[in-house]
Amino acid sequence: MKKAQIQAIIIIILLSLFNCCYFIYLGYTNGSEQIVFDTVKGTVEEYRVHNGAAFVKLEGKEILYRASSNGEYDKLGLQNRVLHVGEFVEILYEAKIRGDRYSIVGISTETWSSSIMDEYLKGWDRFKLICILFGVALGLAGIIASTVLVYKVKKKNQLSDDASLSSDESQVIDSRFMTPTSVIRMPSTKGRIIFCREFNDLEIVVKRAFGVTELIVDGMVYAEKRGIIETSYTLEAFVGNVSIKITMDSSATMYLYVDGNLLEKKKRMV
Repeated sequence: MKKAQIQAIIIIILLSLFNCCYFIYLGYTNGSEQIVFDTVKGTVEEYRVHNGAAFVKLEGKEILYRASSNGEYDKLGLQNRVLHVGEFVEILYEAKIRGDRYSIVGISTETWSSSIMDEYLKGWDRFKLICILFGVALGLAGIIASTVLVYKVKKKNQLSDDASLSSDESQVIDSRFMTPTSVIRMPSTKGRIIFCREFNDLEIVVKRAFGVTELIVDGMVYAEKRGIIETSYTLEAFVGNVSIKITMDSSATMYLYVDGNLLEKKKRMV
């Protein structure tokens, strides 16, 4: 695969993993076990109901309870209750401020009381489950998408490589018009040998050492390809009136051509 294709696949995987981890984290940090409640007691300083929300100002705290506009989800019954200024009230609320106000889950006066703590906790547990499932779904979607992309890219590149291979196998090299390749350097002392063949008294070696693929002829490096990740590439050299060509395709198969003829091929695993 080409470098740009590999980068695109890596980006897709990283974005999917990020979104997956974010939603799972969001779920685990917002479950019922993370909810902390507090209680405030005192006399009502201000109370008003407007558009499905009840505001109670008590001991300097402005606490909010929101129902639907028609009161359908008003489980505390505050839409049909009247709290009088100066009346003693005990309110149970979530200690964490959401938005700019506290959320009421229970209220008690001298004449009546109401609580939605169970429903409130179940609601956050549902939110936690949805976040976790959504995060897992995003992660799986990213893996599936990247797998499909890899498959399509490899299939496309394989078709291109097969066409190129057919062309290479039938190619006739005319050495009269080729310029001898210059020596680059001495080969690495260590490394893994991929090919080692003799042709017309030439020893041809292809070696992989420290992230570099070397084309070695008679103990000298004539061409090299640097890169930790190997993609499709070609190495060529013309030495001793012999044309030598190494190709690496998208299926990680390496081919050795000498004077246009396929001498050897090998499936690369690493």
